Amino acid sequence: MSGIAYQLAFGLYLNTLYNLNPLMPLDGYQALADGLRLPRLREEASAYFTKGIWSDLKNGRRPGIKQIGMAAYGFTAVVGTGLFVLLGFLAWRDRLGGLVDEYLPPGIDVLVIALAIGLIMFPIWYRLVRRLITFIKSRRTAPAAEVTA
Repeated sequence: MSGIAYQLAFGLYLNTLYNLNPLMPLDGYQALADGLRLPRLREEASAYFTKGIWSDLKNGRRPGIKQIGMAAYGFTAVVGTGLFVLLGFLAWRDRLGGLVDEYLPPGIDVLVIALAIGLIMFPIWYRLVRRLITFIKSRRTAPAAEVTA
């Protein structure tokens, strides 16, 4: 009985830590966003890290303390999302691995798990692929427009 109680307590402890993580849009993020009075903290910080800070540095503007904080949070949000995806993949592979290994030959099992996770994460990667295609198309048409002008 004490082993079950220990496992339950440990699981609840991990769940609490996960919920208080400010990189995921859960309780910890809401508390941080409310404390900083920035309701769209993650979106603004990610946008500033991916575009704004580089534009500021390119134009010779020194970022202030708020901009540095936004860039740091944006960096951790972008990297943290990648790490959570990796951890999710490893957890799914661990949970499904035995089941898939039992019915599929080696090599194909990893492919099936990757496809299953890719299907589950379709909304995330579809948006990224669309942005990449739009970016590539805009790069291809931009030099042609400059030549004709």
